[in-house]
Amino acid sequence: MRTPPTPLPSGLRAALTLLPALCAAVVIAASRQTWRRVGSVSLTGTEASGALVDGLGLVGLAATALLLVMGPVGRRLVGLVLVAVGLGTVLAVLDSTVSAATWAAHGVAIGSRPEPPLHAAGRVALVAGAVMALGGAALAVAARRWPVSPSRFARNRRTSPVGPDADPRDVWAAMDRGEDPTRDQPPELPDPRSEAAPQSRPPSESHS
Repeated sequence: MRTPPTPLPSGLRAALTLLPALCAAVVIAASRQTWRRVGSVSLTGTEASGALVDGLGLVGLAATALLLVMGPVGRRLVGLVLVAVGLGTVLAVLDSTVSAATWAAHGVAIGSRPEPPLHAAGRVALVAGAVMALGGAALAVAARRWPVSPSRFARNRRTSPVGPDADPRDVWAAMDRGEDPTRDQPPELPDPRSEAAPQSRPPSESHS
C-alpha cells in the first residue's frame, strides 16, 4: 500500500506562496524604474523591454493568487507557470538593449557609442525573476505534499441537520452555509390514529 506523502509544514507552505508573489511585485516595481540612461535622458524597464517585463510580473502575481483556490494538480501547474514567467523575466532583462531608433525618439543620438549599462533596478528585476523561477520549481515539486483542505460542504456535514419544524430563518441560514436542510430527516410516517380501525364483523348466526 502506497504511503501518503508527508504534509508540508505551514511555514514552508507560506514561503512557497509568498515568495513568488513578492518576486512578482518586485519585478513590477523595478520595471517602472530607470534601467538605461544617456546624459539626462533615462528609460524605464517598461520602455526598455517594450512593457514585457511589466506584463510578466502581472502574470506571476495573478498566478500566485490562484494558489489559494487550487488543488495539488493546479498548484503544480501554477508552479510551472511561475518557472516560465521567471525565466521569461530573466531573458527579457538580458535582452533589454535599447535600439538607436528608440534613443533617437527621445532626442538622443547614440551613434557608435556602446550600450549604456543596466542600472540597479534592472539587476533587481533580473534577480527577482531568477528567484521566482526557483520558487515555482519548488512549488511544482512540493504540490503533492500540500494538505487537502476539507470542502465547505464536507465541513457542513458535521453540523446538526435542520428539523422539519425549524424556523424558516434557520432553514435559510443552513442553506447559506451550504447545508441541506432535508438531510438525515426521518421519513414522515402516517399517524395511526388518523386511520379508522377496521370494524370486526360479528360472527354469523347459524340457523337451525
